[in-house]
Parts: sequence; structure tokens; C-alpha cells
Amino acid sequence: MTNHDITPLRDGTAVRFPPSELLIGDAWEPSSSGLRRENVNPATGQLLSSVAVAGPEDVVRAVDAAAAAFDMWRAWPAQRRRDVLLELARLLDANDAELGVLRSLETGAPLKRRRGNSLAAEWTRYYAGWVDKIEGVTSAPYSAPALSYTTPEPYGVVAVLTPWNGGTVSVAMKVAPALAAGNCVVLKPAELAPLGPLRY
Repeated sequence: MTNHDITPLRDGTAVRFPPSELLIGDAWEPSSSGLRRENVNPATGQLLSSVAVAGPEDVVRAVDAAAAAFDMWRAWPAQRRRDVLLELARLLDANDAELGVLRSLETGAPLKRRRGNSLAAEWTRYYAGWVDKIEGVTSAPYSAPALSYTTPEPYGVVAVLTPWNGGTVSVAMKVAPALAAGNCVVLKPAELAPLGPLRY
């Protein structure tokens, strides 16, 4: 069972599963080892999907792809990076119900909580607001007629790991600030609940 549409709820809500491969750069690719992990609904035992498992070679490819994108991303004007994050927040809001169902299916959380993922959009919007407010500090140096200042610089490639519970909001709380600061990200979602983070 891989990328597909299903209708798991009585109300007819359809859920689009994310591609079950590795997203490296801008392409979905199989893992170099061919390893996969089955994801099961813990409440019912139903098989949800089979997701590619990254090995060391895949991690290197992902880091290389993120490093290649870094110079372009950090050079974008702050307003452009902000607008990308705001558009992401808009899409999270627009797909809130579906993301909530995915969360329920892969974590076993009650379906009545399925519409709680708007927190991911809120966190993404929050960090989008910081993109053009990251500033350095100018201070008078002690006993010397000189100028002293600091300039914030992005790290480069940032690794993000998320827990199985609240995966989508955890991605927003970690990936959005890294992107806002001008970094690129390699995301490793929890094996027990990768679907929500993959949809993010």
C-alpha cells in the first residue's frame, strides 16, 4: 500500500496519503537500500502505508541537496522567504481536516481531535513574521575607538527530528524557524508516524 486515496471515515472524508518515498531536493526517490517500513493504525491494526527508510547514503544525498539549495535560499530577500512560509501556512489551514485525519490514523488519536492541526499553521505564520526582524547588535567597544557589531548568519543545513505524537505541529515548530532564519532542512520524521510530517 503506497501513495493512494482512501476514505476511512463514515462522513466520507477522503485522505490523500503522501508519496511513500524519500523527498530529496525536489524529487521523491526510493531509498538506496530498498528498505521500507509498514505503518499501522495503532487503534485498529490496519495497514496504512509502507514508507521508504533512509540509509546512510540517502542521508548524504539529502544533506548534499539541502547544501546545494542553501546559497539560493539564504540569498532570497526576507520578504520572499516570509511569503513562502505564509503560503505554507495557508495550505496547512486549507488542508487542516485532512491532516487531522492522517494524525488520527497513524497515532490512534480520537477523530474528534482531527481538526486540531491548525496549530501547525499558527506556528508557521509566527515564524514567518520573524523573517524580516532578525537583526544584529551594535555596541560601543570598551576603551577603543572602533565599531563593534554582530551579524546573524544561518547555520546552513539543519537536521530536524520529530516525535511520533504531534508530528505535524512539531515539524512546524522546528522546520519553520530554521527556514525563517535562512537555513535549509533535512527532516527525519518518527518511524511510527511519518505521514503527517511528509504531508507538511
